[in-house]
Amino acid sequence: MASPPNVTVHTIRAILNEVIDSLESPDYSSKLDEAKEAAGNEMLKMMQLVFPMVVQIEMETIKRHGFSGSREGIVQFTQLLYCGHFFVNKIP
Repeated sequence: MASPPNVTVHTIRAILNEVIDSLESPDYSSKLDEAKEAAGNEMLKMMQLVFPMVVQIEMETIKRHGFSGSREGIVQFTQLLYCGHFFVNKIP
């Protein structure tokens, strides 16, 4: 596993904001809405239709910040989130 890039809590926040902005963008929001509608209230379908789209959007975003554009990058970014979540709430 390649080592993740050096990031600060502020960078993590910026990346998360970019992910949210991407999810809410016109390019993706309509596709996500369609996938959610197709999944209905079925959790399995939600995991099959919606989750992969969200992960793909997240991978595209974190790749721009030096993470691997793969599952490995997602794991590294998530680990940084969990390690840094105590600090994120303390920074104004």
